[in-house]
Amino acid sequence: MEARFPSDWHARFIKDDAYNALAAADLAIVLQRHRHVETALLGKPMIVVYRLSPLTALLAKPLVRTSSSAW
Repeated sequence: MEARFPSDWHARFIKDDAYNALAAADLAIVLQRHRHVETALLGKPMIVVYRLSPLTALLAKPLVRTSSSAW
């Protein structure tokens, strides 16, 4: 996962101390079913990530406008 971020970003991946990491963060990238409520209660901006099945992604593709590199 860490290799997917540009090297000039100041990103840290913390698994064991999630609450303190969220409290100290400027921005959080969270999975849809995990820490998004806690992140919202802390008042932190977040990017929520959803995992789709291949069939759902195929059906949704014509309905969503993204850059071609996203698919």
